[in-house]
Amino acid sequence: MSEKDTKLKQRLWTAAEHAAPDPLERILSACEEPRKEEQQMKNARTTNSIRRRWVSLTAAAMLAVLVGLGAGIQGWRSGQTVASVVSLDVNPSIQLQVNRKERVLSAEPLNADAWTILKDMELEGTQLNVAVNAIVGSLLQNGYLAEAGSAILISVEDSDAQRAGRLEAELNQTVSAAVEKAVVLSQVLTYDAGQTPGTAGVSAGKAALVQSIQALNGSLVFEDLAALSVEELWQLRDAGAPGQPIGMAEAALAAQAYANVLETDSFVWEADAELDEIPAHYEVELYQPHNKDLKYEYRVDAYTGEVLTGPANILQTAGDSTETPGTAPAPSQKPAADTAGTGSGTRSLIGEAQAKSIALRHAGLQESGTLYCNVWAEYDEGRMEHYEVEFGTDSARYEYEIGLYDGAVLKSEQKAFAAPSAPSASSGTAISEARAKEIAFAHAGVQAADVVMEQMKLDWEDGVQVYELEFRAGNTEYEYEIAAAGGAVLKAERDTEPAGTHHPESGGHVSHIGMEAAKAAALRHAGVAAGDAWDMKCELDCDDGRYLYEVEFDAGGLEYEYEIDAETGAVLKAERDS
Repeated sequence: MSEKDTKLKQRLWTAAEHAAPDPLERILSACEEPRKEEQQMKNARTTNSIRRRWVSLTAAAMLAVLVGLGAGIQGWRSGQTVASVVSLDVNPSIQLQVNRKERVLSAEPLNADAWTILKDMELEGTQLNVAVNAIVGSLLQNGYLAEAGSAILISVEDSDAQRAGRLEAELNQTVSAAVEKAVVLSQVLTYDAGQTPGTAGVSAGKAALVQSIQALNGSLVFEDLAALSVEELWQLRDAGAPGQPIGMAEAALAAQAYANVLETDSFVWEADAELDEIPAHYEVELYQPHNKDLKYEYRVDAYTGEVLTGPANILQTAGDSTETPGTAPAPSQKPAADTAGTGSGTRSLIGEAQAKSIALRHAGLQESGTLYCNVWAEYDEGRMEHYEVEFGTDSARYEYEIGLYDGAVLKSEQKAFAAPSAPSASSGTAISEARAKEIAFAHAGVQAADVVMEQMKLDWEDGVQVYELEFRAGNTEYEYEIAAAGGAVLKAERDTEPAGTHHPESGGHVSHIGMEAAKAAALRHAGVAAGDAWDMKCELDCDDGRYLYEVEFDAGGLEYEYEIDAETGAVLKAERDS
């Protein structure tokens, strides 16, 4: 290329360069802006991400703190929340508020008597069973629950029926183990704890008992009923609530007025309710503190306040009294005042012993020649009508009605039946339980020391009075019927189980107290003397693997049923009914 051409080419390039400027810088500049924005966006995203991470971590930490704090608050609230309300009523009424862990949140006395019971006690925070034991101990120390027939009512309020039932059973067992003579009553109320229909000074448990009585008799007033003790209320409900009883204090006043000792303060009184007997009455004892051995006993009609029995003018000589001071009729006699008579005091009843003697003499028998002989006073609409006497021999059964005052034979019936065909082992005289056992054991070929008695009772079979025995020796069970008259073996059965069968009650592994000890425990708890109980039955039973004696007997117009622990002799269940 010539120099001329070279210069021309240079000028063209220069002209083109000026006519179309190089876009590289502009392009690079344009490209740089997005990169800057992208970096700023990246930086912003990084900052936001870090900020969000810190916010999340902070929120998580705060949430953890709140959850922990909430759990703590919830636990504290749970510990302070009332789950159950337990009421203990005798005449003192005490209410315990309890949390789910069965710890006492508060112990509240509902009447003046309860303040004395809870004096100096700090029960808050203690376990429920410990608190209840402490309260029962204080009740006993202050003279409550010491007499036979006295009662304590345990009420458990809880919306959780299962928990309430468990608490009721546990507390009933706790209190029953702590008292000997008192009757332990219990009930479950399905109210929400703390939302009960009780009134001022009356626990919800006692209020529920009062309302159940009002359901039987709508004319009775809540406040008047609430003034009665639990013992009175329970008996009143069993009797059908025919009216409003006068109460123990009024009965004592009636007795004091009849005895003419209201003007002196030298006599004190004790009273017991018998509202489920006929006629319903209060038994009142008057005595001087310095001479408790000399007591004057009265029966006061529970609804009218009339003194049915008891000596008048006891400050005078004993000869001016209608009855000998310090004595009272047997509970089954239930003498009533003779409103038809004139003059002072009541006419003299002949008594059950004399009525029995008259009936036996009329039948030409001696009591020793009978298999059994029972006597009681018969009532009609609350008044004594006559004495009922029943007795039997091995060939007949006798029923008599004897006049209360003159001993007249108002009715006599005799029902003969055939003597047992089995040969008699003796002259026909009724044998004892002990002799019946000897005969059965000898026939079975076992020793008394190897025997566990499961049942023994006196019963009638086809007109014949027999002892029914069930017992075990080793792996063999025996059933016997022994004629009460003569001791003939009327029935003998045995059932032997395979060798190796384990019976803890028979092999010496577990020591049972025996039927006689079980009977004695029931009589002691009922406050009944052995001589006053009749138609007594005792049977060994097994309930959910636990051996117990079932004891039944009658005394003083009442029927008693007991369950006695076969190993410890503890009273597991006690019921009585008129």
